[in-house]
Amino acid sequence: MKTLHKISVKSNYLHLWPGLLVVAFVVLYSIYEGTFSSNSNGKEEPYLLIYIALVSLIPLFILHINYLSCTIGTKVVSVPSSNELIIIKKGSEYRFNINDIILIERFVTYPYEEDRVRWLPWSEYNYSNIVLEHGQSFLITSLIVPDILHIVNVKVITYKVMYPFAKEYSFKVKEVEKEKFQKFMFEKFNKKQKKN
Repeated sequence: MKTLHKISVKSNYLHLWPGLLVVAFVVLYSIYEGTFSSNSNGKEEPYLLIYIALVSLIPLFILHINYLSCTIGTKVVSVPSSNELIIIKKGSEYRFNINDIILIERFVTYPYEEDRVRWLPWSEYNYSNIVLEHGQSFLITSLIVPDILHIVNVKVITYKVMYPFAKEYSFKVKEVEKEKFQKFMFEKFNKKQKKN
């Protein structure tokens, strides 16, 4: 049975709800306190609250726009029966077997990986670079697949970061260098596994 993963209204909402909650709180508090009325009596607390809200929301919106721009129009189809992944990106379809994956680099926030309280508005954001044996790589963000481990759980290196800004990279590997590339990625995977 095929499962289609893509950016949806639901995935956008699930990632943006902490920011929307902060905005709603600030607006309601401002209405309650009469921040924007002429008789605010010089209270500075609401302005401080608005400043704090903006400071936490700007990185959230930058990250969200980054994830949208990296993966707009990308779809992932998993076919567990044939152990296959299909990535549709910019109109092209890339079909490969799970065994063709050399490495998956997964970048997650500290609270997300350690299953702690998610106190940052962007704590749910994560992305993964799937690297294939011939050097091709694909960037999959949590807007498409909330956690890549639900689809593929092979050769995964997880990096904990404070702010998971998505960076796509691609390897241009010649056929002659394929063996060196595979050896490099294998060593990188083993080195990370030994640390854990």
